[in-house]
Formats: sequence, structure tokens, C-alpha cells
Amino acid sequence: MIINSNHLCLLRHLIHSSCRHHNRRHPSLHVCRRQLLSTVVSVDRNNKSDEQIKEEVIKIPKRIERGPTDILRALAGTVQRDLTGPDYRFVDDPFLTPLSNNQKRLFSLSRESGKRAAKYVFDEFPELFIRDVSEPKIDAFTYKELIDESVVVDEIDILQCIARKEVNNAIQCFKNMTRDKKPMSAETVQKLLELVCFYNCDEPPDMDFLVEKSYAAGEVNRSANIWKDNGFAEQLFASIEQKTSQTYCTLIQGLVKFSQSVKADHYYKEAKELGLKLNIETYNGLIKVAPMLRESSDSRWLYMEDVLNDMKSCGVRPNLHTMNNMLEVVTRFGAIGFSHKFAKKILSEMVNKMGIEPSLATYYHILNVFAKDKSPNFPILYEIMDKIDGKEFTICDLNDVNFFTTAMFTCHSKLNDKSIAYRIHRLYSLGKNSKLMGNFLNETKYFQRFCRILCATEDVDVFMTDFYDKYVPNVYIPEPTTFLEILQMIELYEAFRYLPKLREDFKSFDYRIDPHMPSPVITDIQKILELN
Repeated sequence: MIINSNHLCLLRHLIHSSCRHHNRRHPSLHVCRRQLLSTVVSVDRNNKSDEQIKEEVIKIPKRIERGPTDILRALAGTVQRDLTGPDYRFVDDPFLTPLSNNQKRLFSLSRESGKRAAKYVFDEFPELFIRDVSEPKIDAFTYKELIDESVVVDEIDILQCIARKEVNNAIQCFKNMTRDKKPMSAETVQKLLELVCFYNCDEPPDMDFLVEKSYAAGEVNRSANIWKDNGFAEQLFASIEQKTSQTYCTLIQGLVKFSQSVKADHYYKEAKELGLKLNIETYNGLIKVAPMLRESSDSRWLYMEDVLNDMKSCGVRPNLHTMNNMLEVVTRFGAIGFSHKFAKKILSEMVNKMGIEPSLATYYHILNVFAKDKSPNFPILYEIMDKIDGKEFTICDLNDVNFFTTAMFTCHSKLNDKSIAYRIHRLYSLGKNSKLMGNFLNETKYFQRFCRILCATEDVDVFMTDFYDKYVPNVYIPEPTTFLEILQMIELYEAFRYLPKLREDFKSFDYRIDPHMPSPVITDIQKILELN
């Protein structure tokens, strides 16, 4: 008798049905069931033709290269933000969780102060940290040797200093080697030029105190961002006998970064006369400083056209940063119609014809261009949301972090429309888009505008349930003016059942007032709470 596929299917069904009713009473039947099924599978394989067997051969895919943190990133992607606990900057403890903006500032700066004290001890007493038993070695925690004029160095030493971004040590190594007349390869000189141009001959800024820098954003030292004229970088550039396009690109990018636009334009013209082909980053930097080189809007646009024509003649294709830099320049045009016209022209050329995918920074610049229009009708935000709704973004431009704050500000100041506000917030909450908010101060501004929109347009129960209970106080603590708007909404809808909670929050938020000169806003809040 030949066993075909129909017989095998029937036999499988009989095995399953017969064992289904006896598995609980007779566990030994599990073994018999497995043996029978294995026999059926073997018979099924024997009855298949060679062609069918060849079709079922398992093909092992090619190995995919994985990074050391890919598994951690995959696991992190499964975890959403915990809105019931404080930010990572604070201790996750009920007694140590800040419940006011003043406490958030104090706790954040206190933590930064502890880091700064530890760094001071490490820098002032390096002899205490010579012994390092950690495996693997962590360069940031190791003793850094200071190189002076008496140290004998070679090319390996200067390459190590460049790799560790020790600018002063690298400069001193170069001076010592030049004094001792030791040879140095052109590649090493180029790497040193890139280092000193990128950091303006200074040590790299400390990235361990970002919170402190965020609070002091309005007190930035402008002199730190000015190029050092006739400094070591220009002297090193002048000492290079055979200057290449890479040499000019490095110096021009450094001049552009530190606001020395006139010299950047000078070296740009010099490179053009020598027939050198510059890279895309250099062209993008020259476009960005167009407002510093030209005064009128017409001359700025003509300058950008000249740069684009040079790019075309050299075969350099524009990229995302080219488009964003041009839009940023257009935001500084005076006439509204003029800026609108050229913004549309840039988008038509770059997006439609060249196929460049916009980033959040692109839409941020578009909002700034059209925000000058005082008309109450502002359809551009609706058009932008129609294009990017439901998309996940990654950081592509430094100005990507400004989009969500600007979009919510525009929605509040121009439209006051809760539907578009909810669409912006859904995009912000999608995937990892919330990481594109930038620092926590941008997040505070974003939620302040979002809260004020909902106070004016949303139902009080929906507002208290979906916004207030969800985000206050761990994510956002309302400012006094915003808190007053919340109370006015409570009073308007006669939702006095929420007043006990708001009264307790008002006490915990610790609004600072002068007892001799109380703030009118705080006084109004106290009156509403006392009357109700």
C-alpha cells in the first residue's frame, strides 16, 4: 500500500484527537505521541520527490555586522519614557524628587557642581591618579601628561595627542619637532591643522556640564567664538609649502565656524584662482556666512548663486545641509514677499528636482520664513504636518532640535488650534522623536505652549486627565502665568472639584514671591484659591 499525503494528514489528526483526551490522566502518552508523529514526519519526507527536498533546503543568510551596542539599542527601543517618575537627572526617590522649577534648577546645578569639584581635584592633583588598575583602560580617567619645551618627542607622540584631542600638547609637540628639525609627514601636518582649526587652537570644550551650559545659555561668552587672528592655525597653514584643496578646506571651515567670514571668503577666492576643488562642507559653510559678507537681500542671494555655480562646475552635488543653510540665510531677508519667493524656489530645486529629503531643521527654517507674515491665516503649518505626520526622524542637522518648540509656539501664537497641537504632540511622542527636543529647557517651552493651547480650547476634564495628571509635575511644572490660566479655566467651567489638587500643587510648586512686592499673577492665583 502506498501512503500518500491524504493518509498522512488523516493519521496526524487521529494521533492528535486520541491523545487530546488522555494527556491529563496518562502523561506517558506524551512519549507515544511524539514517537508516532516522528514516524509520520519521516514517512512524509521519504514520499517526497528529490525536487521537493531540494526546495526545502534551508538557506543561511549572510552575516550582518553588528556593533557592540546594537543589542542594547534594540532593548532600549522596547522601553517607553516613564512619565510617572522624575527625569534621569534626579534621584528616583519620593523625598528627593523636585516638585518645583526652582528645585529642578538647584538639584541639576548641584549635581554639575559635584562633577566640577571632582574634575578640579583630578586636574590639580594628577599625581594621585597615576595608578590605574581598571580593565579596559578608560582614557578620560587616566593621568594626562603635560608636554613642555624640555620634552623630546617624535611623530608618534604628536599623533597620539591628536587622537586624544590634546590641542596644547599637540601644538607643543609640533614646536619641539620643528626646533629639533625632525621630519614630519604631510598627513600628520594635515591632521594637526584640522585639529587646531576645529578647536581654534584651544582645548576642546568640556561636554560634562551640559545642564549648566543650558541654564547659562543667555550668558554665553561671545569672545570664545571669535577666530584667533594670526594664531597658530594660520601660521601652520602658511608653513605648508604644497597646499592642497584639503588644506584650504580645513582652514576655510575653521574660519567659518568661528565667524571670520571675510578671511574665509579671501581664502575661498584664492583657492578658486589656483583651480582647487573644494568639498561640500566648505561650500555649505560659505553659504551660511553669506549674511556676514553681504548686506542686502539681493546681494546675499547672488552670492549664494555664485557658490552654487562653483559647486556645479566642480561637480559637487548639494546635500541636506546646503538646502538648510540657504533657508537659514533666507530667514534673514528683510522683505516678506522676497523671502517667501526664494524659500519656495529653494525647496522646488532641492526637494523636487534633486530629491533631497528634508529634515526637521528644514521645516523649522520654513516656519521662521513664513512666521514674519502677520496674517491670521497661516496654512503652512498644516501643510508641513500633512507631509511629516506619522514619520520617525533621526538627528541630521543641529537645528532639528528646534522644530517641535517652534511648531508649538507657532500653533499657539498664530492658530490656537488644538487639533494641530495634538498632531504635533503625536509626532513628538512617536518612537524616538522626543529625543529631538534638544535640552530640557526646550521641552519646558514646548509643554508651556501646549498647556496654554489646551487651557483655551480643550474641555476641562479632558485637560486634567490627559495632560495635567500625565505630565505634571515630573515632565512639566506650570509657570505662574500658566497656572493662572488653568485656574481661570477651572473657574469658567465651574470644575471646582479640581481645586483641592491644584491648591496642593500650588504650595508644592514653591513660586517665589516678594512679601513686600507680591507678583500680580501670584496675587490673582491666591484670590481664586481663597474664593473657591
